[in-house]
Amino acid sequence: MVRARFLTPESLIRAMRSGDFYTSTGVVLEDVRFDANAGKLSLGIQPQAGESFVTRFIGTRRGVNLKGKPRVDQQGRVVETTLDYRTASGAQIGEVLREETGLNPACTLRGDELYIRAVVTSSGKPEVPSTECAFKRAWTQPVGWHVAEGQANSLR
Repeated sequence: MVRARFLTPESLIRAMRSGDFYTSTGVVLEDVRFDANAGKLSLGIQPQAGESFVTRFIGTRRGVNLKGKPRVDQQGRVVETTLDYRTASGAQIGEVLREETGLNPACTLRGDELYIRAVVTSSGKPEVPSTECAFKRAWTQPVGWHVAEGQANSLR
């Protein structure tokens, strides 16, 4: 879903380049706003009769383990895929930072997040169900990134 002023290739590309889009398997977001000054991500979810919605705000905090280790299969062979960054404790990559139900979820950042995104899950089934997506979902773009010269990522 792209929020573009006009239904023209130029307008669609401009919106996509600025990150003004989200992915969906049926959940419609009426509004997605990130107030950089307040560090607040807010959503407006279009209601659907008989469906309920849960939003998980997912992000990664500073101090996360970025060294990673190779993943191995049950026989101990290295699997050619993304490294495994999980640790027993501390900050994790892509952890749920907040969970909220309803049509107008919001999350105000603490300031130690490298980024945050919202994943909205409906109780409704998508038109084309799959093993990966048994329910309707929407994923926002990650927000909050700012890289200052000589500093680690910080919110702005």
